[in-house]
Amino acid sequence: MPHFIPAGPVPRLGEAERPGAVPPVFEGPPLGGGTAFGNDPAAVPAPDSKAHRPERVWRTAVMGGVVGALVAALIFGAVFLLAPRRQVTEVRPADELKREALDLHSLIEVVRPSVVTVNTGERSGQEMFGGTGSGVVLSAKGLVLTNAHVVSGAPAISVDLADGRTRDATLVGSFPDRDVAVIQMQNLDAPVVPAKLGSSSDLQVGDDVVAIGNALGLGEDPSVTTGIVSAKGRSIPGPQGQLVDLIQTDAAINHGNSGGPLVDVQGRVVGINTAFAANSQNVSFALEIDSVMPFVADIEAGESPITADSPFLGVRTQDVDGLSSDIRTNFDVETDSGAFVAGVVPDSGAAEAGLMKGDVIVEIDGSLVAKSVEVGRVLADAKPGAKLKVTYLRSGERRQAEATVGRVGG
Repeated sequence: MPHFIPAGPVPRLGEAERPGAVPPVFEGPPLGGGTAFGNDPAAVPAPDSKAHRPERVWRTAVMGGVVGALVAALIFGAVFLLAPRRQVTEVRPADELKREALDLHSLIEVVRPSVVTVNTGERSGQEMFGGTGSGVVLSAKGLVLTNAHVVSGAPAISVDLADGRTRDATLVGSFPDRDVAVIQMQNLDAPVVPAKLGSSSDLQVGDDVVAIGNALGLGEDPSVTTGIVSAKGRSIPGPQGQLVDLIQTDAAINHGNSGGPLVDVQGRVVGINTAFAANSQNVSFALEIDSVMPFVADIEAGESPITADSPFLGVRTQDVDGLSSDIRTNFDVETDSGAFVAGVVPDSGAAEAGLMKGDVIVEIDGSLVAKSVEVGRVLADAKPGAKLKVTYLRSGERRQAEATVGRVGG
């Protein structure tokens, strides 16, 4: 269970209560007249008839000296507290400390034309059946950068542009282990606006950043959230292994933001929104753009491991030994090894073979399957159009089916 801390009212700190603040110095009795009791004559003690005796004069002189010394000490202490203290560290010039201010309205106007919604599914009229994510336009000819997990296993891809146009798209290539993918819009009748790319190496912890994308698929206009760079060089578990070279930010990133841009105060793309930490207070992650672009270049050169012609079965799997007790109970999973089918893409080879969510794949074409990754290894050696014999368990019952391998590009 997460631990919650009540967000109760916090007393406002006054000037004297702020850590490191100099306490206020209040004026004492006036030195040129009056008394510590004020100027009310009734408050002044009555004269002593023996006030002119020598011993009283001596005592008065001594007491006056003591009081004078105390007053002098108080004045010196006040001056010492109020005087500026010498800095023990070198102060950087103001122009070196200045960071450019965030003008959010102007930034949105610059970035919005280059942010698109990526739809992954079949469209019927105005309705989209499938998932949605986000993307960043890379070229006027319609090349779009997004996350690999956004388009993975998509039976069809389309893109909604900021100007209201919708265009079909095809997968150019992807690096699933780096969560990077590039798609190409089709049938463009006019150029699109490419994003301005920045450099993630120029970012400093504390810099303002803005996350833009189709958060939760709520509407045509992208969602905009602001935050700062919390950390750089982070790594987290990803869909296909460990993701590295991540920017951590407190700008909110939600479902649907994946593939959208993280931009700096000048509207330059410095990251690709990728993930957020569950049960956290705005802990989100974006791929550093400097680490992404070399993979984009490889994709454009046709050197990525996944292309439109890559084999595609149509199942999303996970390791059986990582299943929760609730999932095991709901789907009657009794085995301790295999690839649990977490989802099946409609109209894919797996769907046509009769595979369903909850099945456990234990063998493909004679190769034993103990882990989810082994499904991908067998599939990588297959060719589109090939037929694979899949052995699986459903509620403990052993079954077999023949599945036709398709293409990632449909």
